[in-house]
Amino acid sequence: MSQKSPLVVPLLRSPIFQGMDAAALESIAKISERLTAARGQVLARSGDAAAGAILIVNGTARSERPGDNPAIRQLEPGTLIGELAMLVETTFAVTVVAETDMRLMRIPRCELYRLMGEEGRIAAHFAAKIGERLQSLVAEVRQIEAEMSRREDAPREELRSTAPVRVFPPPRPQLPPTYVPDPSKLQLSK
Repeated sequence: MSQKSPLVVPLLRSPIFQGMDAAALESIAKISERLTAARGQVLARSGDAAAGAILIVNGTARSERPGDNPAIRQLEPGTLIGELAMLVETTFAVTVVAETDMRLMRIPRCELYRLMGEEGRIAAHFAAKIGERLQSLVAEVRQIEAEMSRREDAPREELRSTAPVRVFPPPRPQLPPTYVPDPSKLQLSK
């Protein structure tokens, strides 16, 4: 396929879909719902159940963590909000608010499950992506364990003289959490 469908292009901006063949991407685009959101609209609320993922097609949003020290992160086109919710039942860890008028694609978990049952290559693609991420997490855990072991074996004087001590590597950017917007508050575009 030399020219990609306009529905496939937004999917390719998200790392989890990269490497998937064009026909599989087209199938996912077909099961996706096209949504619009107005500036200031809540797309995801921390703690709410998520029945699928939301892909930002255009526009920007911000994510905020609940609590005393809310981290705010800008979300751009290609960001997949609630990626994990495509594959498992979960809740949103952050609240996501539209900063501009937006176009979105919602990928419902139930529809993706049906599609993976019909098209095994899609399930195989997600299994490979999950495997890659698990390998990355295992490598991070091993690095943390090695650093902790090294620090435990270091003489106490050396530990006192090395300030500040960071035991863990800097946090990696987190994948956007999952959320299913209230359909009555989002407009389906044709």
